[in-house]
Amino acid sequence: MKIYHDKIQEVCSKMGITETELCKRAGISRVTYWTWKKQKKNPTPSSIKALAAELHVPVNYISELKSTYKESEAPFSELTDTWLSFANKADIDILKRQSEHIEKIKKEYIEFRQAIILINALMNSMQFILYIKDKNLKYLTANKAFLDNAGLLESFNVKGKEDSDFFSVNDAKENYIEDEQVLLTGSSIINKEIFIPGTRRKKWGLSTKQIIFDTYGKAAGIIGIIVDITEQKLLLKEISNYEFIFDSIPMAVEVVSYDDFKVIYANNQLEQVFGYSKEQVENMDFWLNNIVHPDDREEQLNHVKLGDFPENRQYRIIRPDGEIVTIKNSHIIKIYNDKKYRVVTNIVVQ
Repeated sequence: MKIYHDKIQEVCSKMGITETELCKRAGISRVTYWTWKKQKKNPTPSSIKALAAELHVPVNYISELKSTYKESEAPFSELTDTWLSFANKADIDILKRQSEHIEKIKKEYIEFRQAIILINALMNSMQFILYIKDKNLKYLTANKAFLDNAGLLESFNVKGKEDSDFFSVNDAKENYIEDEQVLLTGSSIINKEIFIPGTRRKKWGLSTKQIIFDTYGKAAGIIGIIVDITEQKLLLKEISNYEFIFDSIPMAVEVVSYDDFKVIYANNQLEQVFGYSKEQVENMDFWLNNIVHPDDREEQLNHVKLGDFPENRQYRIIRPDGEIVTIKNSHIIKIYNDKKYRVVTNIVVQ
């Protein structure tokens, strides 16, 4: 592959550098460059590209190698071919800085696009409904769970849409008014139990809505999240039919979600067995650090970390009055409507 040494010397002169300095910048040894100049060997395409990159010229300006860039993809430096014939060193320096700046912008744009792709992938992997609106309460984006709930394809573009485009008149009005209040007052809504919009009041959810601020601290919109708790509500309704039985037996009974250990139901005996309030016993950190006996904490912590509980186990607790008692714990897995739950019973060993 022939290179045009006169062109290389010309550009080097205008840039105010020597060919030796050019080789150093391009990572090419001076001896290798000398063999090319004496036409004893021909440079590889990658070596030519390295030289052209340092000279900020297209490869076909200094060699027989054809440029492989499409015009729309070519770096700014490869579009300056005709300028080099009349540019002085100052011009070259300006072009070089412009080229580097534009290449930096291009790199940041690519990184930004990659970040957007990752964010969208993350949003769509979430099992709860999520949407974001602008300050005019028009939709900017929504995740797959939102679109599924509205009966829409994942490819549907929600940008610029309103609640009335997705929900019934009443549901749209309720959701809009609630979002509007959050935006106007700046007061968040946290885990409010609602009927999920668009489900004809057949599904329950926990709604959280918060205002979004721009970089200047001004209100830019809101983000809404709805966690479907329909299965939990149905389970609780079924449990309530037998609650009088659970409260009459001399043991603590808990129904816990399988994945996140959230307590769905606990009978009144829980407080009698442990000596603490339901809220304290159900708080995993409080239970581990304040209720479980210090000598038994490590073992219990390992069970929690692994999510692996034996069907039967015993451990000691310290009640508020300092009394140390042994708890016999039974742990079984039950499936309700295709969803796993942990049914946990606790009784004091006499």
